[in-house]
Amino acid sequence: MRTPGLFGLLLLTAACGKEPVKPAPDLLGRWNSQQITGTHYDPSGRVLSQGAVPDQGFYLFLTSDSLHFRRSRDNAPHGSYAYRRQGDELVYRLHPTLRCTIAELTDRTLVLRYAPSSVSPGSYYQVDDHHYAR
Repeated sequence: MRTPGLFGLLLLTAACGKEPVKPAPDLLGRWNSQQITGTHYDPSGRVLSQGAVPDQGFYLFLTSDSLHFRRSRDNAPHGSYAYRRQGDELVYRLHPTLRCTIAELTDRTLVLRYAPSSVSPGSYYQVDDHHYAR
């Protein structure tokens, strides 16, 4: 008779010890530009240089199907683009070769990585990380 009681106690302990699953951070909404980091690579993929440009004076507003860039100081439009999400990729609808990857997403931080969709053999290339915060 002791075995079922012990088994029940183990089940109860295991069930109570688990933390609730935290929902994934929300991509949608307003994101304030923090900086853009550019990394230059040689044809073998070796980093040649890296530089950052601080706050670009705009914010990004994401809806379920579009990106809207606006100037922070006067809310003037700075460009809007329709996109579709494929996993961690945002693919621009009018320019399917233009896409970015969600490199980091937390409740307070978003990093969108823009890398060339293809690189010719022997070519140098650049990858840009756009950093945002809420």
